[in-house]
Amino acid sequence: MNIKNEVVRMNVISKKVPYLNTIVRNLHSVDKKEFETFFKMFKRADCIVRVGQGRSRKACDLGLYRTRKRVVTRDDIDFPGNNIEEGLAALRKKYQNIVILIVSSSGETKTPKYLAEDVARYLQRTGTKNIKLAAITSRQDSTVGKIAKEYGTVLILQGPKIEAKTSKEAAKAGIMNDIFEFSATMLIHKIKRAVNENKEFNWARRQIFSEMKKIGGITDQFVQTQYYKKLISKLRTRSHVTVGGYGPAEIVAEMTVIRIRHVKKSMGDSAHNAGSYAPNPRPYDIFLAISFSGKTRAIIDWTKEYELNFSITGNNSPLSGQTESFLINQPIEEFYITAVFVLSPISLSLIEAGGFGIRPGDMRYQHSRNE
Repeated sequence: MNIKNEVVRMNVISKKVPYLNTIVRNLHSVDKKEFETFFKMFKRADCIVRVGQGRSRKACDLGLYRTRKRVVTRDDIDFPGNNIEEGLAALRKKYQNIVILIVSSSGETKTPKYLAEDVARYLQRTGTKNIKLAAITSRQDSTVGKIAKEYGTVLILQGPKIEAKTSKEAAKAGIMNDIFEFSATMLIHKIKRAVNENKEFNWARRQIFSEMKKIGGITDQFVQTQYYKKLISKLRTRSHVTVGGYGPAEIVAEMTVIRIRHVKKSMGDSAHNAGSYAPNPRPYDIFLAISFSGKTRAIIDWTKEYELNFSITGNNSPLSGQTESFLINQPIEEFYITAVFVLSPISLSLIEAGGFGIRPGDMRYQHSRNE
């Protein structure tokens, strides 16, 4: 038996969305020893300072949803200091073990890089041992990777090995930095759940692949539905699309909007997050709602403003009853993670079906200027 081929076969979780298979292989490649060190550091933490920029930040926030740890960010309105050094000095008076959690694919994005350097200077000056850095990056030799290695631990998650220039390449690699960001979301999510439920790190490792297999099946089902075909057909028209949800659903919506906006912008249209900054809907504009309960009144009210309504829900509900709806039959702990994966093929399907002259590589030019 060819061991390499067997490993590849075991990691095939999706027949319709090949980049999900790349993501699960990426997760399999995480160093087990570093994974355990990262896990134990997370478990011991009384307080986590979350650091990230752009989509990496959203990936981290979604993964941390419902953590029982105290999570603070540098831009919190009640952050206890004018800079990270003042903040850490104040946090040390309240918490015994503090972890700086940094998620950055390049390890050179300005906000995470500068903050890591500031933390390193603080640790050098104070000599404190109860503050650790835990980084997730694609580059161990980056500024963030090197600092985290010296003052804590670093998990390496590969980004795309090539910049996808065709739909065929993007089908395996995803668009922009999907491979890293989706992998990071799942990794943090399962570590959080293991710690919340007092499980050990091997449980988290097993759960990652068990959950990815479910997600692969649900995503394959999704892209073959009439719902999906109708959604793609409507998105191909000259229309704006607004995506909305509350709480963790809002994070899913934001991650989805970023992806769709790149394609719609190339068509001369746009995608927006629901709320006060969304434009007034026109008769042919589209609303996509995300809600586990399907009972959130504000979301239901949003649908009344649109003629074309789609939803992703976790229950048969008022929202699913009055929209084109796809049901994700997952518990709330997994619903939002599953939703962000399930919605991820939309942009690629638009490129493949549209004939707009858009290449997957073009989308990088509209990505974060900080990368």
